Amino acid sequence: MSYQGWGCSAWLTDWEFIKSIAPDEAKNYEKACKETYPDDELPMDEAAYYLSLQEIDGGEPIVVALIKLNDKFCKETGGLTLDSGWISYEEVDSDVHGGVWYVGGVKEFTPAGKKYEKNLRYEQWVEYG
Repeated sequence: MSYQGWGCSAWLTDWEFIKSIAPDEAKNYEKACKETYPDDELPMDEAAYYLSLQEIDGGEPIVVALIKLNDKFCKETGGLTLDSGWISYEEVDSDVHGGVWYVGGVKEFTPAGKKYEKNLRYEQWVEYG
């Protein structure tokens, strides 16, 4: 068996920034996460993990809330896209772990990306397998 590493990178943002852009939709997403994972200390991280594995059905309230959040974020930022993701503790060499928020549309700093560049960070990590 071979062992390989893959270089990965993404623009990330934090939950506080997302809430400042789409407060109502963010509140609804938080609520859906807490209802879906009521016994979990970090229900949004739990949601990010299962969404990354595509183990959550598209019709579930958590997915509906995430789509609405993404739509509002895109509209309010002038075209930036948002997606929930997971960076594994065991499989990567990175300072970033757990649930993350990926932001698209900023690779070459579109006007929307330029406007919000202080709220975005570019992260790199290596995944092994």
